[in-house]
Amino acid sequence: MPRSTERAMTKCAESGIARLTTDYNAVIFEVTATKSGEITGIRVKGSDIPGDPIEGCVKEALGAMHISPWIVSLGSPAPGEKNAVSKESRGQTGFVEALGPLVELVPILVSAGGITLILVVTVVITVGVVEAVGRQTKLEKRCMELMVECLENRQQPPKNREKFGDWKDCKSCLAECRNDAEWPDYKCPRLGHRLD
Repeated sequence: MPRSTERAMTKCAESGIARLTTDYNAVIFEVTATKSGEITGIRVKGSDIPGDPIEGCVKEALGAMHISPWIVSLGSPAPGEKNAVSKESRGQTGFVEALGPLVELVPILVSAGGITLILVVTVVITVGVVEAVGRQTKLEKRCMELMVECLENRQQPPKNREKFGDWKDCKSCLAECRNDAEWPDYKCPRLGHRLD
């Protein structure tokens, strides 16, 4: 994500975080872009603060963003390309997680006065809208839903705190869900999940 966009999004969050009343809040934005990096659409995919001015401010910041060719290429490197970035390397760069035509940018986290706001941005590279939507798997949708649930309930149950700390690492649990096709309840238990 361009640093100017990251700064603008952080400023949006900081300007409105004092209005929020719950401890943990997340907003997921989906940006649609062409292969040339031009933004063609922005929508709020999920929000703990629906209708809050923070959403509009962030959408405006995202609208000014240009998706770099490097990020677009991470979404779908050419088959057999020698210099294609491996999935493992992508995770180590800390910049993006690529999922075919869907690229998830690193979340922005803002905390103030005991309140945390997480802004998640996914970019869908449109080859054709139908094709792009068709490639988003049921697993990816389910893992993202569980990540939002995790972010809404970040405190670890007492039984897990010695091993994993006081707070769930929702981002690593999302990565594990994508890799293993199963949510890791042992370290990010869902509400109502019984730990053995």
